[in-house]
Order: sequence, then structure tokens, then C-alpha cells
Amino acid sequence: MNDSSESRREPRFPFPGGRVDIRRAGWKAAGGYHAHRLVDLSPNGLAFVAHDSSLEPLDKIGFRLRLGACEAEGRAVVCYRRAEGGGIWRYGTLFLEVTPDIEVLLRETEVDPTEVRTVARALAEEMVLAGCGDAEERARLRRQMLLQEAVDAWLGRLRELGWRPPLAVTAEREGLRIEIEGADPVAIRALAGRPGFAGDGDRYFASVFEVLEFLRTLVGPEGRS
Repeated sequence: MNDSSESRREPRFPFPGGRVDIRRAGWKAAGGYHAHRLVDLSPNGLAFVAHDSSLEPLDKIGFRLRLGACEAEGRAVVCYRRAEGGGIWRYGTLFLEVTPDIEVLLRETEVDPTEVRTVARALAEEMVLAGCGDAEERARLRRQMLLQEAVDAWLGRLRELGWRPPLAVTAEREGLRIEIEGADPVAIRALAGRPGFAGDGDRYFASVFEVLEFLRTLVGPEGRS
């Protein structure tokens, strides 16, 4: 039961930024709930991540969650537990009872276009992470996704401000390939088994901010249109 192959089979709806309150069955209700990040939801269960591994498969839990203006609560059983890397654990659960019906809640919850895009991105990321063989590789890919988000945001904001940086970024599974006008391409990737990022020529970056500073020095004022 603790293998990811035992996870729920029905369609799941990602809820990036969502929260679910969890408590062990049998705990006193007062002060017994702890907030965790909701990963996804289906008519028959939910998945969440936590910073501890105290729950075991077959443990029963109580939960409370909110979808838009709607609230739901109930009981569930833990189906699997999986290490995600970085001290994070993912749990999949199956509902034992829930009020109101989650399927109705999913149908009636209104979402705006921004939320739809966010969910679509989260679903794509989940598909990629599901193909990872171990927790260390999942943790590396998460850092890789963070790097791509940071670089995309930096480039997008520069363009909004009227700059046209003379570079193009291509995302690959192993890292980012950065094409620079008049220079050799640069590859930057998240490191496996430890924090940070590696670039060509044994260059090391401790954080995404150091990567952005490095890219800034490559572009300089010549990026202005």
C-alpha cells in the first residue's frame, strides 16, 4: 500500500496553492488539525504533502478543506506515502465519508482563467514528476522547474519594460539551454542530491538569484530595444 502504484485511479484535479487541514482520527478536535498543502482532489480522495512522515498507510484521518466559497469535511484512509525529497512526503487518501459530496463541489466551484492556467501548469508538472524513479530525482526536477519559472519571469518582465534581451531559453529535461547572440550557448541545470545549480565550466550557483545575476551580466544594457 505504500507504493505510488496504489494511488487513486480516477481523474484528479490539481489545486496549486490549496490547503487542507488534517488530523489523525481519534485526536481531540480542539487543536488537533494541522494545515498541509493540497496537491489534488477527486470525487473519491485527495492527495497532500507534509513535512513529516508520521502517517502510515491504513491510518485514518479527519480533514477539512475549502474550494472557493465552499467547504467540505470528512474522514479518509491513507492509501500510500511517498518521499518527494527535501524532507517532504506526499500522501494519497481515499474518502470514507465527506460532506457535502465532493463531485458536486468540483462541478459547482467557479474558477477564473488565471486559476485554469495555474491548474493546467500544475497538471503538466505532476505528469513529469510522476515519471521520476526516486525522491532525489523528483527533488532535482522541482528545482529545475523553479529555475525555469524564475528565468521566464525575469525575461517576461524585461520585455514588459521595453527591453529585448538578446537571448533565448529552451527548457530540456536535463536543464536550461540559453542561446546568446554572438556567444556560445550556456547550459544550466539543477544539481542532484544537493542544493544549487551547475553551469558550464564547473560554474556553481547557490540559488536561482545567483543564476539571474549571472544572466544579467551576460545581457547588460545592450538588451534595451
